[in-house]
Amino acid sequence: MWEAIQSLGNNKFVLLLLGGIILVALYAIKNGYFKFSGKGVTIGLSEQHTRDLIQAQFDYANAKCESVEGNLPKHLDKYRTRYVIGKVEDVIQKAIIFNNLTDNESYIKAKQELCYYTVMKHTEDEYFRTPEFKAWLSKFIADLFKDLYRMKRLYKQGQ
Repeated sequence: MWEAIQSLGNNKFVLLLLGGIILVALYAIKNGYFKFSGKGVTIGLSEQHTRDLIQAQFDYANAKCESVEGNLPKHLDKYRTRYVIGKVEDVIQKAIIFNNLTDNESYIKAKQELCYYTVMKHTEDEYFRTPEFKAWLSKFIADLFKDLYRMKRLYKQGQ
């Protein structure tokens, strides 16, 4: 058996073919065509995939939060409103960064309350204290977190 292996090793075509196969496999792994997961070791682009997911979720949340300003009454202080929206967006971004998004109702309820208390902490306007605003904000946050979780699920399926 060892003589057969040694004779293959002397053949330059076989060595060239094996080297080519190894180079193609390394190129495919590097470019994310497939991923290898061993015991405690992952080779592939799973980390890049996660970064892409988080960036896509950031962009989506940012676009949704920017659209909020158009839904609010015009009599509000524009700069204070943008500041408050930014603080709510910070709460959402922290949830995205920790990558623990879920569509669990208690999780969404906790995030709704956290966002509402963030608004209450940073504004004095009576509009933000109305039950209509709280209901609108709760629906907005619930829809946003469900969309973000849906994105996460779709990215995992594509992986």
